Amino acid sequence: MELNKETATLQDILTKEKYIISIQRLDSCFRPYFAHTGHSVQGVTTDKKINIFDIESEIVNDRWVWTALTRCTSINNLNLVVENTNVKLNYDFERMINNYKSQDIKAKRNITNNFITKDDIMEMHKKQKGKCIICKEQLNLSPIEGDGKNLSVDRLENSLSHLKSNCQLSCIHCNVSKK
Repeated sequence: MELNKETATLQDILTKEKYIISIQRLDSCFRPYFAHTGHSVQGVTTDKKINIFDIESEIVNDRWVWTALTRCTSINNLNLVVENTNVKLNYDFERMINNYKSQDIKAKRNITNNFITKDDIMEMHKKQKGKCIICKEQLNLSPIEGDGKNLSVDRLENSLSHLKSNCQLSCIHCNVSKK
């Protein structure tokens, strides 16, 4: 990707075609609805809901709450969330699945509508009782963080893509070690 003040040039990894789009368009397409920070909305007043996630973490302090409060037109629009696991999990799984798609495209493996989904991963996690299929250690449901081993999707047949029928869950260590 090439960036300048007004445009971004993106290149398709398969066809090598280049697309030029405005920075404003790029920002509107790729900025998640939940990605605004207190700094990015500085000086803005909004009548929309403002959520502060992980209010009990060490990085959220009273200044963040005050900043959010001063952005709201009503105190009823300020939502303090102790933990929002669903939002985090959805984001983690979306990132993980997109990474697998990129790997498969790069390796020229066929991507079909049977590609693994978050629901498939959740179903496998339940079926495997939350354990790595190889070492039987507890897996984190979140692929990014937690107390157990990090979850990964292991392909049974490495020549095939990450299809639901070709996958099982393992920890990253076992998945990488078996190669």
